[in-house]
Amino acid sequence: MPLKLKFFFLMLCVLGLNALAYFYVAEKIHQHQLRAQAQTVVANVEAFGAWVANSGRIWVKANNSESYLSREEYSAGDSEFAQKVVFFSKNPALAQREFADVVMHSSSPTKFRMTSENVMNPNNEPDGFEMRALQAINKGHLSEFTGVYEGAYRYAKPIYHTANCLKCHGDTANAPEDVLKRYGSQHGFGFKEGDLAGIISVSIPTQPLWEDLDQYIGAVEIGIILSTLILSLVCVHFWLSRPLKQLNNAADNLSLSTGFFNQPAQSISSSGNEIEALRQSLGRLGKATQHAVQKWRDTQQKNNQQKTKSNH
Repeated sequence: MPLKLKFFFLMLCVLGLNALAYFYVAEKIHQHQLRAQAQTVVANVEAFGAWVANSGRIWVKANNSESYLSREEYSAGDSEFAQKVVFFSKNPALAQREFADVVMHSSSPTKFRMTSENVMNPNNEPDGFEMRALQAINKGHLSEFTGVYEGAYRYAKPIYHTANCLKCHGDTANAPEDVLKRYGSQHGFGFKEGDLAGIISVSIPTQPLWEDLDQYIGAVEIGIILSTLILSLVCVHFWLSRPLKQLNNAADNLSLSTGFFNQPAQSISSSGNEIEALRQSLGRLGKATQHAVQKWRDTQQKNNQQKTKSNH
């Protein structure tokens, strides 16, 4: 097999291995970017929840609300025709859930929610990924849990109860009346400071990286790869293959000049591989040289014998 063809297959193998390495590196970068994006979402949710928890609850002015702990109505003036103003109170869980609902119905592809194994609100029941995350975090005391679930990158970070959380989630005897009235006393209570409260679950749509290769590799990239391959083959031809052929022909011509071989120089080399052909040519040159040396020795010996006879 000619050197150019061998080098061509070698370059294909090298390009294939490089492509595989590039794919794994790109996949790691992609996963790192998804994780960083999810961590940013979690940090914002935690900051919002901490702000609400520091006040215990927040009051929201609205005409109507389906999720609230208590409701207060005030008159905007002293007259009997004064407009009524209604405020609804919300604890951190309700505020964060409404925040999650707003994001869920927004154009943002990234969604989040909060859930637990012991939820007050049935609407916050964990899905399959979240249940695995809760179990893994509980068992292994993990700082985070990630995976791909139903075509989305999923990220879960644990939430631990603080002193502010226990105002509603501690002993039911100390829980606010409106919390008990809304959620009952069966779920979401009995926690201590430092206990796992649940997780913040983030979902980011994604798909396998190989399905997006057309976004990273186009005609320009393919052209550069092919140009590199062609340039390498040209260099092999002019810097290696052709000089070897010239050296091979020179060795063949030299071996023919001894008279030991009588074939034309073009028909002596039987291998398509330049290095193998050169090896054969050097082997023949060695035999021709030995033949020439032996022939010279025979001639010298014959001449010496003739001189000896003439002297006698």
